[in-house]
Amino acid sequence: MDFSRVDLWTPWILYWTAAVAAVAGVALVVAGAWRAHRHRRFAASTGRNQDVRLLRDTRTQRRVGMGFLAVTGLLLGLGVWLHLSGLAALRENLVRKYGYTAVEGIRQSGSGFTADLTTADGTVLEDELVLLEPTGEPLVGEDIFDDVPGGR
Repeated sequence: MDFSRVDLWTPWILYWTAAVAAVAGVALVVAGAWRAHRHRRFAASTGRNQDVRLLRDTRTQRRVGMGFLAVTGLLLGLGVWLHLSGLAALRENLVRKYGYTAVEGIRQSGSGFTADLTTADGTVLEDELVLLEPTGEPLVGEDIFDDVPGGR
């Protein structure tokens, strides 16, 4: 039986990278706006410029910050798309192997998952532990302990 690969680690890496890019982008935009404001205030009070190139430099600083914020949006979008496709692959694999009619409430916890699984007869298995093989094959219930030394 072939199973779809489930990758739910890459989205988390993208989320954290997006957070770093967002912090950098916001810092650059705010610092550039503050520097331009301070320069204009100084020029208005003294009638002269501190530095002729400062407004151009702050404009460049704000544009780079906006670029970081655009990258943040792209990383978040890609992360959400990969996360949702990974959850769909996990659901598909569980239905294919075990014949569950519904897989809901999937929560990732470390390298495993917990989910509410509904069997064909309507029984709901709440907070069932689900582990994945590297091939994407899901292991639920007693199947988890089949390869454990001292197991069944």
